[in-house]
Amino acid sequence: MVNATYGGVSGSGSAVELLSMELLRRGIQVGLQTGDTSGCLPVPKFKSASFTLMARLREKSGYDIIHVHSPKFSAAVGHHSRNILTIHGDFITELQRSYGSVTSRLFDMWFRAEREKFETITCVSPYWSKLRGWEYIPNGLDLGTINKIPPSKERCVLFVGRKDKIKGYDIFEEALRKTRYSYRVLGVHEVVPRREVIALMKSAYCLVLPSTQEGMPYVILEAFAAGCPVIATDLPALRSFGEGAIHFLANRDAESVRMAVEEVVEDQTLWNRLRRNGLEKAEEYDIRKVASKYVSIYEVAGLRA
Repeated sequence: MVNATYGGVSGSGSAVELLSMELLRRGIQVGLQTGDTSGCLPVPKFKSASFTLMARLREKSGYDIIHVHSPKFSAAVGHHSRNILTIHGDFITELQRSYGSVTSRLFDMWFRAEREKFETITCVSPYWSKLRGWEYIPNGLDLGTINKIPPSKERCVLFVGRKDKIKGYDIFEEALRKTRYSYRVLGVHEVVPRREVIALMKSAYCLVLPSTQEGMPYVILEAFAAGCPVIATDLPALRSFGEGAIHFLANRDAESVRMAVEEVVEDQTLWNRLRRNGLEKAEEYDIRKVASKYVSIYEVAGLRA
């Protein structure tokens, strides 16, 4: 498996960790090329490019399947017949939002050639999978571990995400300053272990994610499993899997966030319904179910037993 991160606070890193551990449990050998094993420059904007270069220089043969977990890293592998690519969202739209249309068009042109390397392309988002013609396989959750984590003693409104305006952490803070509820902005002002994030979710008023663009955020799936009500921007990608378990914002602005937080926290019936529906949906993402879908793809591509 090829991905710059493994475990930690990264969504794709968590997905790779859980999938690899489940495959190992099934007796399937797994090798890893990550920032830790291949090396990279720990500099924002250069980490991905430097990891891709180092991973390509250290590319190893002998694997039945090479599973790459972002189109950014497709250059890390050569033209093998059994490469698989997993896309954690819709990278073209995200690039356009972050760097403008010219950059996104150039990357799209480059990726049109790169995609020929891959036997199969999967995507964790049902919405983007259907729109782009990729095969849908969601991220997986270790429900057994999540269920064993005790709740934190702290009650607050949570934001969990990277320091990127796409995620809307600035809107979140502006809104929460106008409420009487305490809040924490994880991933921006502080980074805590994932176990602590889950514990906070279990005691939180709610999780708020006012993003401009999303695929299937790992943090939302974890909130579902932790019984934490979710408030998020009304995006087609989020509706495609979160209908009934996410309270969607009327508008993506601070006032709408403030009103939504107060509505969810103060309406116990609504709070309980979101929590219950989220817990039910979390069962769909058990890592054992997700791993079985990948194993089926591996077998078609030529995995040796």
